[in-house]
Amino acid sequence: MKRSSLAAAFFAFLFGAAYAPAQPKPAPVPDTYSFTAVSSLVGPEMTIQVNRNGSKELVERTAFPRPGVAKPFHDRVLYDFQAHRLFTLDLNSNICSTQEYETAYAPEMIDPIGGIPAMSGNIPDNPPGGWKHEAVNGIAAKVAEMAAEGAKSKVWLDEKYGFLAKMAMAEGSAPLQTHFEMRKVAFAASRRLASGGGAYRD
Repeated sequence: MKRSSLAAAFFAFLFGAAYAPAQPKPAPVPDTYSFTAVSSLVGPEMTIQVNRNGSKELVERTAFPRPGVAKPFHDRVLYDFQAHRLFTLDLNSNICSTQEYETAYAPEMIDPIGGIPAMSGNIPDNPPGGWKHEAVNGIAAKVAEMAAEGAKSKVWLDEKYGFLAKMAMAEGSAPLQTHFEMRKVAFAASRRLASGGGAYRD
């Protein structure tokens, strides 16, 4: 199973109605926040920096250097949820493109905070082994191990809002490997978005 397919399966399993009854709903997530994460859920291992301010969100993805790759993947994507458009700037070629974007949040495997609506099924109340409590880089989280479709996963969910803070996965008897981990998160105003026109600001 491809890594992205494995991740998608666990996202669906984790946030679907896999267990009942459901826990009480987490607190509503503020629409202004920022975080930095390391992820290999989709594509090569990369750093993801997210800055959301209301109806706009700026995502910068920077792939780690790899042997034989002269210019690792590096881009910025500006989501304008009110205008239903996204703007992508390839920072290697300096080429910008735009397209329509109807969803009200960025893809959940890039931004699991804004993507909580896509995961709005019942959060497992009693996974095998139960929930334990463990911090992820200062983020208070609950952690559990689960299995689905011949694979296994260990997930850390933020205690307050319920977003994914860390995920480790493996197929069969292979050891768990971390594929997503938030390094820092803040629910504060973004400094990376210009005040008007959806322009970038460094």
